[in-house]
Amino acid sequence: MHGDEVVDKIYPPIVDPEIFAKVRAKVSCNKIGKHSNAVVYLLRQKMKCGY
Repeated sequence: MHGDEVVDKIYPPIVDPEIFAKVRAKVSCNKIGKHSNAVVYLLRQKMKCGY
């Protein structure tokens, strides 16, 4: 914002809008519940505690 002028979308998007929408859908799907086996979590069994 410069004074009263609002400048929006002056840079091209880094990620294609179609890919962005697919990722957002996957992320929102993963928010259903942390104990649900019906939902495939992106990081399930990928990370382990070092202790």
